[in-house]
Amino acid sequence: MSVIGEAALSALFEALFKKLTSSDLLKISQQEQVHVDLNKWKKTLLKINAVLADAEEKRETSRLVKIWLDDLEQLAYDADDILDEFATEVLRRKLKAEPSTSKILTQDYKEL
Repeated sequence: MSVIGEAALSALFEALFKKLTSSDLLKISQQEQVHVDLNKWKKTLLKINAVLADAEEKRETSRLVKIWLDDLEQLAYDADDILDEFATEVLRRKLKAEPSTSKILTQDYKEL
């Protein structure tokens, strides 16, 4: 993993943390009783970020650290995919809850 890759991994974890703390995600997570799991993820991400800088420095001298960072990067992408699916579900539910334009137009037409 290059310096650019290391910076990208740090940026990816920052993006994951932002997704985990988004208001829409928090709202739906409370409705679905998954907020406990999301809080665990947030705490884990904070710990990972704390260790990440030190690990990136040691990557050059330790093959084990390099393997760990590569695995961590894959895990981050997997977590990002899961959060994207969750965000898509949040958006789907929002759209389902809002009245559609066609329903409004139909109701207005019936009133005429």
